[in-house]
Formats: sequence, structure tokens, C-alpha cells
Amino acid sequence: MPQTPASPCLSPPQELAKTVAKLAEESKVAIRNIRRDAIKAYDKLEKEKKLSEDNVKDLSADLQKVTDEYMKKIEAIQKQKEQELMKI
Repeated sequence: MPQTPASPCLSPPQELAKTVAKLAEESKVAIRNIRRDAIKAYDKLEKEKKLSEDNVKDLSADLQKVTDEYMKKIEAIQKQKEQELMKI
């Protein structure tokens, strides 16, 4: 079966911008997965009485701040790269 081009109506910079957006989304998903795994680890430590409920709340809040910070960084890099590509 012959392969057809992905999007014949998009220019090369637009194709690259799509790739940048896809990579940015994959990065965000990876960060969210790390956050989820960390929260599970916190909960496990709380159940084992190695962390208090307050510790878990504090750690979760700090983790959310870091997660938000990196999400913003990814979005900023994505916008910057897309702008650079549109100058081509």
C-alpha cells in the first residue's frame, strides 16, 4: 500500500511546528506521570507511618509548584520554537 504524505497542505515549518507541539505534549505527560508516581510514593510512606499527613500535604504542594513551573517552561520553549520556525 503506498504511503501518502502526512499533510500535503502544510509547509515544512508548519510540519516542524506540529512536531514541536507533539514533543511538548509528550513532555507534559511525562512530567504528570512523574508527579503521579511521586504522590503514590508519598501515600505509601504515609500508610507505613513514615510520613505524617501534614508532610504528605506539604510535599504534594511543593511537587505541584515544581510541576507547574516545568509546564510553564515547556510551554514557553514550545512558543519560542514555533516562532523561530515561522521565520523560516
